[in-house]
Amino acid sequence: MVSKVLTAPITLVGGFNGSRNPSQIPPTALIKANNISYESGTIQREGGADKFNSTALNGSPRVIAGFDYHPTSAQQSSVVFTSDGRVHLDNAMDGAYNDGGSAGGFLVSGLTATGISPMYIEAGQETVNATKKLFMFSELNDVYVLNGATATTMTAITTPPADWSGTAQPVFGVLHEDRVWAGGNSNDPHRIYYSTATDHENFTGGSAGQIAIHSGEGERLVWGVSFKGFLFLAKKPYGLYVVDTRDPDP
Repeated sequence: MVSKVLTAPITLVGGFNGSRNPSQIPPTALIKANNISYESGTIQREGGADKFNSTALNGSPRVIAGFDYHPTSAQQSSVVFTSDGRVHLDNAMDGAYNDGGSAGGFLVSGLTATGISPMYIEAGQETVNATKKLFMFSELNDVYVLNGATATTMTAITTPPADWSGTAQPVFGVLHEDRVWAGGNSNDPHRIYYSTATDHENFTGGSAGQIAIHSGEGERLVWGVSFKGFLFLAKKPYGLYVVDTRDPDP
């Protein structure tokens, strides 16, 4: 008995096609694809990730949020918030989260790790020789700030609005027009608050303030972005709003 082997090329040049109508999917397309890259006209597996080192964080908590922080042009730091309510710092970016901190390698502990995941923004340097700062906003904790490149602890801001109390904290922040803006706190979820221009931690000073954003529409403010003199704000589950701040006088 004689067998004959034929080689049939399979041409895949159309990429992934998720059409619900099979008749509209060309034979050159993929209907299933996972970790596939078409870079440089090839089909190859997407690259993975490498460990910094083989040592897990103390207690092996789950990482909830993180930020790549550059306090100076010469220093890069990694900051992570974990499920045990701690914020860890790695100044050397070598995966060893024990390079500083006053309590065994973490910046702050005892935080509530449930609720909306924390978000970070870079701010500070409001005046000559002022340091850069990293702000952390998390729904159920005070607003914390890491001050400069050499700080080994994160501290809660000392002059928040009166509305930010207990577990009613802002869920997001954004640097816009030389001020830090934040909102989404559960006791007044439709209000955006802004700091003074000379101190991004001061939300009660003379030039600080707040604006109600169409109270009663949607559930709460959840996001903001600065763009060409305007502050764009989004609400959950829907709603996009624009605050015109081009006049420097609030």
